Amino acid sequence: MPQNKGTMFNIYQSHSLRLLSNHLSEIFAPDSANPLTQQWVIVQNNEIKEWLSLQLAKDQGIAGNLKFIFPSEFIWLLYRLKHDEVPKVLPSDLQAMQWAIFKQLTTNAALLKQLPSFGNTEGDSKRLFQLSNQLADNFDQYQVYRPDMMENWVHGKLATKHKDEKWQLSIWRSLNQAWNQSEKTRDIPRRSQAYAELLNWLQDPDNEIWDHIPKQLYVFGLSQTSKPFLEVISNLSSQIELQYFTKSVQDVQPHSEIENLVLNWSKPASEQLNLLKSILNNAQLPFSQEELLASERNVLPEIAIHSCHNNRREVEVLKNEILSFLDEHHDAKASDILAMVPDAEEYAGILETVFNEEEPVLPVSQLSGKNYQSAEYTISELLELLSSSFKATAVLQLLNLEPVKSKFKLTDDHLDLLEDWILVNRVHRSLGEEFNEQYSWRKGLNQLISGFMMQSGSLGVYNGLVPFGELSSSDDAELTANFSQFIHALKDAKNRSESSKTPSEWIEFTESLVDTFVGQSDGKEAASASLRKLLDKLRRQMEFTEENPKVNFDLIKDWLTSQLKSHDSSSGRFGQGVTVSSYIPYRSVPFKFIAMLGINEGVFPRKAVRPEFDLIYAQPKPGDRILKEDDSYLFLETLQAAETHLHLSYKGQDQRSDSERLPSILIQQLLDTKGEEGKGIIRHSLHPFNKKYFDGKGLKSYSDSNLNLAQKMQLESQDHPILFTDGAWSSDSHNTTDIVHISDIINYFSHPSKYLLQNELNIKNYNSFNEVIDREQFKLQGLDRYKLDDYLFDALANDHPINQVFNFASAAALIPQKLQGKKSFQVEKENIQELVNSLENLTNEEERKEDIRINFEGAEILGIINGIYDDVLVTYRVGKRREKHEVGHWLKHLLLLSNGTPITKSIFLSKDDDSVDILEIPSENIYKNPLNDYLKWFFSNEPILNKAAFFPASSQSFAKTFSDGSDLEKAKSKAESQWQVTKFNQYGESGDYFNALLWRGYNPIEIEAFQQKGLRFWVPFLEAIGGDGA
Repeated sequence: MPQNKGTMFNIYQSHSLRLLSNHLSEIFAPDSANPLTQQWVIVQNNEIKEWLSLQLAKDQGIAGNLKFIFPSEFIWLLYRLKHDEVPKVLPSDLQAMQWAIFKQLTTNAALLKQLPSFGNTEGDSKRLFQLSNQLADNFDQYQVYRPDMMENWVHGKLATKHKDEKWQLSIWRSLNQAWNQSEKTRDIPRRSQAYAELLNWLQDPDNEIWDHIPKQLYVFGLSQTSKPFLEVISNLSSQIELQYFTKSVQDVQPHSEIENLVLNWSKPASEQLNLLKSILNNAQLPFSQEELLASERNVLPEIAIHSCHNNRREVEVLKNEILSFLDEHHDAKASDILAMVPDAEEYAGILETVFNEEEPVLPVSQLSGKNYQSAEYTISELLELLSSSFKATAVLQLLNLEPVKSKFKLTDDHLDLLEDWILVNRVHRSLGEEFNEQYSWRKGLNQLISGFMMQSGSLGVYNGLVPFGELSSSDDAELTANFSQFIHALKDAKNRSESSKTPSEWIEFTESLVDTFVGQSDGKEAASASLRKLLDKLRRQMEFTEENPKVNFDLIKDWLTSQLKSHDSSSGRFGQGVTVSSYIPYRSVPFKFIAMLGINEGVFPRKAVRPEFDLIYAQPKPGDRILKEDDSYLFLETLQAAETHLHLSYKGQDQRSDSERLPSILIQQLLDTKGEEGKGIIRHSLHPFNKKYFDGKGLKSYSDSNLNLAQKMQLESQDHPILFTDGAWSSDSHNTTDIVHISDIINYFSHPSKYLLQNELNIKNYNSFNEVIDREQFKLQGLDRYKLDDYLFDALANDHPINQVFNFASAAALIPQKLQGKKSFQVEKENIQELVNSLENLTNEEERKEDIRINFEGAEILGIINGIYDDVLVTYRVGKRREKHEVGHWLKHLLLLSNGTPITKSIFLSKDDDSVDILEIPSENIYKNPLNDYLKWFFSNEPILNKAAFFPASSQSFAKTFSDGSDLEKAKSKAESQWQVTKFNQYGESGDYFNALLWRGYNPIEIEAFQQKGLRFWVPFLEAIGGDGA
C-alpha cells in the first residue's frame, strides 16, 4: 500500500492513564489547513470520554471541537462517509437479528431440522426464542471478531472444522437470503460486509473516503478491542497520522513473583499490542513505539484487604476507610475516590443509606446502575405485574414509584391512607372478573365507591359489597377517583395483554403503557423521552423482518424487560462526591483512592455463560475477548489506576457461623506473592459498634451513633443496663384533692405502665404496624373471630336474622370462603348461642345502672356502672376472659359495695373456645373490702417503677402460686412464664409496647414491689372466688 510521506502509526505506552493524557495534551494539534475540523478521539466508553475531556480542558483551558467515538461505532462511521444513506438502525443489529432468526426458525421447518438436539423445540415458541437470542448474540460477536468467517458463510464456505459451524452457517445464509429478498433490507450491508468493503477503500490511496477523514486520529486507552478494528486503524495510518495511546506494565520488582503475576494478568494487553504490531508489519506500515516513564518506577499503591460478614459491613468499613484517608491526605477530596461494586443493584440501597443518611455524611455521585424512579424501571415493573396475580404488595410497590405517583396525583400520605383502606377492605390479589369477587381490587374499589353512595349500616351488604363508611371528605373522594383511574388502567392493560400480537404491535402496546402510567403530566415528558426513543428504535429494528409472527405476552414480556433493564442505567459524575460504579466503566481511570467490593471467589473473575456452540469461545484467537482473562487484566488496571491507596474487600466470614470464605483467586495470588497466606487480611467484626473500633489502637470508626451504642453496650456488660428511667422518677398524676373517674382507676390497674406513660409523659398509643398481605386467612382466628362473635351476639340477643350476619361476614371476608367458612360460622353461632342463653338466664330482670360517688380522703370518685340486674352485677365478653378483664370486673364489684349498692354477687360470662366460662364472686366472700387499700396505692406518690410493678397476668400467677404455699422462687418462675413472650405464650406481657418501653433494662419479676403488689391486689380476689383461682 502506498504510504503518505510523514504519516506514521505512533504507539505511546504507560502504566498510567494520567501520563498518557498528559502526553496527548502535549501533542494534540488541530488541523492547520482546516482549523474548524473536529478532531477524532476513539475511547472505550462514556466514562473515559468524560474523564479525558476534563483532563484536556484542565491542560489546555478548553476541550472543544472534539469528536469522541467508541470502537463499536467506528467502522460504521467510516462506512457512512461514502454511504450516508445507511440508516443508524440496521437489520444486522442484535435485537433485529433475534426476531429475524426467530421467524426463520418458526417458518422454515427444513432449517429447524438441521439444528442438533437442543431438545424438541418444534412448536415451543419460548425455547425457540431463547435459541434465537443466543444465535443473534453469537452472530453479533462473530461480525465483530470474525467478519471474514461470516462473509465465507454467505458464500457457503466453512471456516473451521467445528461440529457446530455447519448448521450456524445454514441459519446465517437463510437470514441473508431473507434480507436480500426484502425491499427494506436488500441495500443495507451487513457489518461483516461493510468491514470488507471498508478495508478495500482504505487500501486505495485515491479513494474519495480519504477526503472526509481528519489528518490526525487519536486512539486513547482502549482496554480491549478486536482484530478487525486494529486492521482498520492500521490501514488508516497509511495516509494519516495515527496516535495510539495504550496501557503497559512497568517494571515492578524485576525478576520477582509479583512481576510474574503482573505479566500474567496483563496477557490480554500484551497479546493485543503484539497483534497490532504484527498487522502493521504484515502490511509494511511503519510505526514507532515510546514508553512514557513516570518519575518513580513503583506503580503499586498501598493495598489493604478487608474481610467482612456481609454487604452492609463492607460498605460501613469502606466509609470509615475513606474518612480516614481524607483525614490523612488533606489535599484529597471526595471526588478523588472511586468505589467499584460487582452488582450496582445489590449495593445501591446500602450505599445510599450508609453514605448519605448516616452521620458523618459522605457525598456520593449518582450510582452507576439501575435508576429505580426511571420510566424504564417503572414500565419493566408494570410488565412483570401484568403477568402476575396482582398481589396487594406488588400493586402497591408499583404505586410507590415516582412516575406512577406523579401521573395519578398521589402523595406519600395518600399511599399510607390507601394501605389502610386496602387492609380494611381485605384486598389480597386479583383485579377481579366480577364486581364483587372476593379479595379482589375490583371489589375493594367498589366498596370504597359505595361508601360515598350508600349509607353503611352495621351489617349492610349490597350485592356482596360492604360499603366502606369511613370516607366523607372531598379529599377522600378525589383520592378514590384517582385510585379508581389507576385500577381501571391496570385492568385495561391486562385485558389488552391477553391476545397475541406482532412484535411491532407489542411496542405500540408498551408505548400506550408509557402514556397511561408515566405519560407527560407535570412536566415529566423529559423523564420518558429516553424510553420513547428506545421503543422507537426497537420498533424500527423489528420492522426489518417481513410478516413477523404473532407472539404471546409472556414471550414479549421477558424480551422487553431485558431491553429496558439494559437501557436503564446511569453513571456517576466526576467532581460530585465519591464516584460509585460497577467494575467495568471506570476500570482504568486514575483515582487517588480506589475500592473494589465483593471480590469473592466465584464472583470475580466472573464466569462466562456462553452457549456450547459459541465458536469464539470454542476456538479463541489473539484479540478475542475471553472473560476470565479480561477480568484479571481489569484487576491489574485497577491496581495501576489507584494512585495512593487500593481498598479490597470481600465477604470472608459467615455471619451465622463466622466460618471463613475465600476471596477472589486474584487476591489469593496477590497474597501468595507477599508470602503472607492470609496474614495480610484485616478481619472485621459483625457489628460496627464493636469496642475495637473506638479504642484508638488500630481500626477506627467515625460513627457517633455506633460510638454511643458501643459505650452503652460496654456499660450493660458491666451490669449497668440501658434504662428508660432510673426508677427515681415519681408519679404525681393524681392527688387527693382531685375528682377521679372510675375509668381512671380501672385503666390504671388493668395496665399500670400504659396508664402512667400516657398520663405522666403523654406517650400515646404507638401506630399499629398492620401490613398489607397477599393472601387471605384460611382459618377463623384472632380479631376476625372476635368481630364475628360480636356480630353474632348482637343478632342472637336481639332476634336479628342470622343469615344477615352470615352474608355480611362472607362479604367482609371475616370467614374463609365456601364450605370452610360455613362450618366456621356454624361453630361460632352455636358457641355464641350458648353464651346468649346463659346471659338471658341471668338478665331476666330489668337492667339498671348505678351512679358512683365515693369520697376518699378528700378525693371524689365518680362514674356510672351498668349491667346490674336485681342484686347481681353481670359482665360478659364474647371473647376469652383474661386477667385484665377480671381486674375491671373486680373493681366494679368493690366500687358498688363501697357506694352502698346492695349486690349479692357478680358474674362474668365469657366464651372460652367452644364453651361458656363463668366467674362468680359472692359478696359474702369479701370479708374486708380492699378498695381503700387499692385507692391508697392509686394515689400514692412513689417511684414510678414501684407504682408500675403490677401486671395482671404475671402478678396473678405469682399471687396464686405463692398463696398456695409454694416458695418464692417457684412463684417467681410461674410469673416469669406469664411475663416472657415465647412460642407457647404469644401474649406474654413483656411484649406489650408500654411494658417494653418502661421496663427496658429491668426484670420486674425480681423487684420486691412486684411481689408485694401482686399479693396486695390478687389475694383478696382469690379469697373471694373461693381460693381456687379464676
